Amino acid sequence: MEFLTDKIRANIYKKCVNRDNLETFFDGNQGDFNFEMLLIDYYNILMFKRTTNDITQYEINNLELINKYTVKELKELICDFQFVKSLLTAGITFYELARLDRQQIVRISHDWHNKNDLTSRVLYHINYMSNIPSYDLQTLIDYYVEYININGKDLITHDEGADIIMQYLSELKLSDENKYDEFLLYATSYYYRLMTFLKRDCRKDICYQDIIFLKKIEIYGVKSLLRCIKKDEELLSDVIKQCLYYKTLSEPVVEEADGYLDKKLSKRIKRKLNNLSGNN
Repeated sequence: MEFLTDKIRANIYKKCVNRDNLETFFDGNQGDFNFEMLLIDYYNILMFKRTTNDITQYEINNLELINKYTVKELKELICDFQFVKSLLTAGITFYELARLDRQQIVRISHDWHNKNDLTSRVLYHINYMSNIPSYDLQTLIDYYVEYININGKDLITHDEGADIIMQYLSELKLSDENKYDEFLLYATSYYYRLMTFLKRDCRKDICYQDIIFLKKIEIYGVKSLLRCIKKDEELLSDVIKQCLYYKTLSEPVVEEADGYLDKKLSKRIKRKLNNLSGNN
């Protein structure tokens, strides 16, 4: 679902990158929307930076201006090159972020926002709604894959992305435990695939606890498996992170893993893994 704010932001980005009609960028009704959208992104980024103590005095001053004046009054600042540059930089930066990053910025900003003319406007609330995460299983995985593709494939980035997904899963558990359980079973299936693939030919040292859990996946029923995962936070974290990591593997590696597992696993285990992941 594409929100109005997504369309406005995409149009702004396209114009900025192509330097298309920038002299009329803030003219007319569309110009008003452009200015308000950029102001929202700038405000959210400033609020986020304030909570992380990574904000300059110039940015603090602009934050105070946004809190004090109406959007109409603030538009008079389009004559201020430095202010407009800050708006455009914020807009381009926000547009290029992964959705997980956008969602975190908007969420934190909204939690700490001030009541002012900007935050009272419809576009501000539409933007907040557009950045509420979906808790759909495949969408959560897509968020993570996009996060890694944009921010890099180092271990720190993997951990940071996984931590956000786990935060969302904690929220999902409170609102819909059945969907939460579905994700855990799906993750367990891919955890088993990855760990079995990695430990071939002793390419990866597998600790005793991992070996025991792999055996439990093979013999436990769904309810027992869920109990086993839920009672051990370290195991739960590892299962989710390994599943997410598997989803970022390159196509050649996935093909190699699929070929190995197809030969290695029995029909019973393959069927069980397919059932756990919903691929019946």
